[in-house]
Amino acid sequence: MGVSDHDLCKIPLFAGLFSAHPNSGDEDLRRQIRESVKVRHCRKGTSVLEEGGAGDCLFVVKSGLAKVVLYGETGREVILGFVGAHEMFGELAILDGAKRSATVVTLEDTDFYEIPQDVFLAAVERNPPVARTLINHLVGCLRRTTEQLRTKCMYESDRQVLHRLFLSSKVERKDDGRVVLTECPQIQQIAQMIGCSRENAARRLTDLEQAGYIRTRRTPNRKLINVTIEKKGVNVYLRDVPDIGSRAGSPSGGDGSPGGVTKA
Repeated sequence: MGVSDHDLCKIPLFAGLFSAHPNSGDEDLRRQIRESVKVRHCRKGTSVLEEGGAGDCLFVVKSGLAKVVLYGETGREVILGFVGAHEMFGELAILDGAKRSATVVTLEDTDFYEIPQDVFLAAVERNPPVARTLINHLVGCLRRTTEQLRTKCMYESDRQVLHRLFLSSKVERKDDGRVVLTECPQIQQIAQMIGCSRENAARRLTDLEQAGYIRTRRTPNRKLINVTIEKKGVNVYLRDVPDIGSRAGSPSGGDGSPGGVTKA
């Protein structure tokens, strides 16, 4: 399936190259990108890339959602984060030549732009705005990873649950001080991210809601639709969290993680 300039300008890495007023000197690079970038469709539950595999391309999500995971020797799954529309993953293995550092699995039917290694590296080397976009992307990933480590190592369980929810959702800050989280991970996924049982994560959310720190909106079968963190919840639980973006609000990083971790 071919990729149009209209689609390519939606990829953050190439937005400047395919803008309304592109630099005529970049036409050879644009032609190389047009001819090489492909769209790949994956059904729900597909492993797009696997930990330990070779890195010969990177991916940008066109539509859909995937999770970035590590698997233990016993098969235990730890979720590092999520990647959604227009987010990139798979670049670390291309940049350093090492093996993939995580596995990426689709959570729904998902379309990806597949960008070959040589095209990606040519764009980075020949176009400074592309290189700056990549640097900003990697810096954002590192900052989010730092916050995830802070959450895991320094906070009690209720703060861990709320921080992971915050870092893995689309964030909207309201003028009255509240924060609304949408496109949230589900409770089982939160538990897998912080290394606790589903029951413990659910209990922590219930405690936070009963104390008036958050309000949740759910489907009839109790799946999270959105979470509103009240002003007092922001003051108590999020005052030390910088504005570092969110899974759905800014490009994720690396080789397969969201919502924040550098990926694969």
